[in-house]
Amino acid sequence: MLKKTIIWGSIGGLLFVFGFLAGSFWTTQKFIKTFSVNDYQNTEAEPVFSSHAMQSHFYESIFWGGAFKPTKELEPLPRGDAKIKVRFSYDNNPTAGIGFSLALNGKYTSGMLVTGADGLAEVSLPFGQWHLNRLECQQWRDRPDGKFILVSGDEPGIGTKPFDELFFSFRDSGLTLPLSKASKPAHSQPIEIRKRINVLWPLPDEHKQKANVSRSALRWEPYPKAASYLVKISHVTREKPRTTRFSPLIYKQVVGASFLPIAHLPNVESDLPPKEYAVKIRAYSQDGAFLSESEHSFSTFCLVDNRILVEFDGSEGEAFDQDDIERKFNAGKSLDAAEVLIDKSMYAEAERLLAQSDDLILPARTALLRGYLKASQGDCDKASIYFEESRSLGQKCIPKRYHMRCKANGQSNEDL
Repeated sequence: MLKKTIIWGSIGGLLFVFGFLAGSFWTTQKFIKTFSVNDYQNTEAEPVFSSHAMQSHFYESIFWGGAFKPTKELEPLPRGDAKIKVRFSYDNNPTAGIGFSLALNGKYTSGMLVTGADGLAEVSLPFGQWHLNRLECQQWRDRPDGKFILVSGDEPGIGTKPFDELFFSFRDSGLTLPLSKASKPAHSQPIEIRKRINVLWPLPDEHKQKANVSRSALRWEPYPKAASYLVKISHVTREKPRTTRFSPLIYKQVVGASFLPIAHLPNVESDLPPKEYAVKIRAYSQDGAFLSESEHSFSTFCLVDNRILVEFDGSEGEAFDQDDIERKFNAGKSLDAAEVLIDKSMYAEAERLLAQSDDLILPARTALLRGYLKASQGDCDKASIYFEESRSLGQKCIPKRYHMRCKANGQSNEDL
């Protein structure tokens, strides 16, 4: 089953994520704040940035995992005889004037670092076990026009499972750095700046553009050396004036082309109001290595021909069967109705509806709702069995409200 990751946040916060403004971001709702220019340190003693700094903003980040704290809560990095060197390049050339900072061990910040003419900046720290959590850029002196992304070479390739929504390989502690006296007392981290994929349709920053299944297509500029693309389509829900939810719906692999007809996406006829969809595209080389991705934008589209897109994971190139899509869609509607009946304490009606469900269609959710029904009826032992069955079939989590009545009866959430 396609992974259900839901990204909450304000429109302003999302703009920060993808490089329009400095601010706070992380999909687990941890906040990262920018570093003060006054805190910078530069091994080549270059000036910070000149009066044209406002034209040189460059807010891009790389995350490796580990504990995340707001910058103001991080301590200054202690000094020592080991070194971390970071080298930036763009278009195969060293890149000077990159202002950035590092967060390490979930506790320390390097303060501002600035790359010299060789594209290199370094920071000293004691020998020991170190983990690099994130790298955060703020400025790029003499930045060329365009939209860019940072690439560390650590990004997962095509077909990587589980699919990582943030496009990076997160680790529990971050990127481990070998800084011991017995080994070479330096770690060099290459960072490449690349141009982003330019999406041609939906048109940039235009909401709810009209499309239909028979004539419309997603389009983007071909990316250099790209052999395939992965298109992610998310369902967009605007729940409050400044709150937007993006729910990943479809992953579709495209080989040897820079367009995707909407007719090639799983869709069904529906009398529901038109839904809103957002698009994200990633590019991969012939050997499956990550190349680049499109910028998050607020360009979205809606289907106006009484069709809606439905959930599908084709990230490894799988084709979908339209009959199977229709069966799953209808089964999903039946399970939606069963959930509403349980919410309304109409247990007999919900039980009859779930008894009619085909266990081979949406099995994880079917078991999940059977567990919800039993929990709502106070039968926590059977609820626990169904919840465990649901997990074994791929269910990632059990909603808290599903087992609250068991908790009220003295059984903890952990028991379920």
